Amino acid sequence: MAELLSKQWFDELQNTIEDAISQSDIQLPDDEITLSQLITDHDGKDISYSIIMSKQGIHITFDIPDATTPALITDYETYVGLSAGAIEISQAIFSGKVHIRGDFQSLVKNRQLLQIIGDALTSI
Repeated sequence: MAELLSKQWFDELQNTIEDAISQSDIQLPDDEITLSQLITDHDGKDISYSIIMSKQGIHITFDIPDATTPALITDYETYVGLSAGAIEISQAIFSGKVHIRGDFQSLVKNRQLLQIIGDALTSI
């Protein structure tokens, strides 16, 4: 098992998402959909990554997203709990441990993709 947030972990995340989509009836959208994650205070640093999905495929970048990009913001401890499946995302949002930023309209329209990402995050 890869160490959380390592290069190998991100490779496994991308492969898991790609495999799950290929085994489903979900069609990736023509236009890019991006979901970003900002993780604060991991060994004194912040980590940012984005999952970008479109007909061209899925890829993960480490650029800092602009303020309009849908993003979940949380501290490292909460991120670990979410990734392990020990914390429900809705519980973390309502308790203020996860903050939402940006325009989530495109993601809401593609809920199945969000579910696949969530499942992938807790399976690796």
